[in-house]
Amino acid sequence: MDNVISAIFMIFNCCSAVYVVVVSFSYLIQLFYAFKGLRKYKMMMDCLDYSRFTESENIVPISVLVPAFNEEQTICDTINNLLSLDYPTYEIIVINDGSPDKSQKIIDEYSKEYKNIKSYTKENGGVSSARNFGLEKATGDYIMFVDSDDYVSKDIVSKLTKVVQKEKCD
Repeated sequence: MDNVISAIFMIFNCCSAVYVVVVSFSYLIQLFYAFKGLRKYKMMMDCLDYSRFTESENIVPISVLVPAFNEEQTICDTINNLLSLDYPTYEIIVINDGSPDKSQKIIDEYSKEYKNIKSYTKENGGVSSARNFGLEKATGDYIMFVDSDDYVSKDIVSKLTKVVQKEKCD
C-alpha cells in the first residue's frame, strides 16, 4: 500500500514539474515575441525623423492659444514648456481672462523677453470667451489650444502638423 501511495505522489510530482516547465517555457516564448515586437516598434519610431519635417519648406505657422484666469501658480511652467517646442514657426498667445492675481504681470514679462509670445487681457468671460478672443488675434494657419496648467511634449506640434498635412485634414 505504501508503494502505491508513494508511486502516486511520484507521478503527481512529475506531472507538476512538467506543468511548471511547460508554463515557464510558454512565458519565455511570449517574452521573446514581446521583446521582438518592442524592438521592431522602437526601430520604426527611430526612423520617423521629425526634424527633417520641421526643416522642410512645408512648414506652416501655428498659433498656440493659452487662456488664463488666476494662474499665477502654473502659467510660468506652461509657458516654459511651450517655449521648448521643437517646431520652428509658432506663436504663443496668452489671453488673461480678467485675472485679479499676478498672472498678467508674469505673462507681460514673458512677452517682453520672447517675440513669439503675445499677451492680451480681456474682461472675464470664461474659457470659451478667452479662446474666441485668441482666435481673432491668431495669425497661424493652424490653431492649438493649451490650458494654462497643461504640459505638452516638445514634439507634439511637429507630430500633429505632419499628420494633418499627410492626411490633408484642413
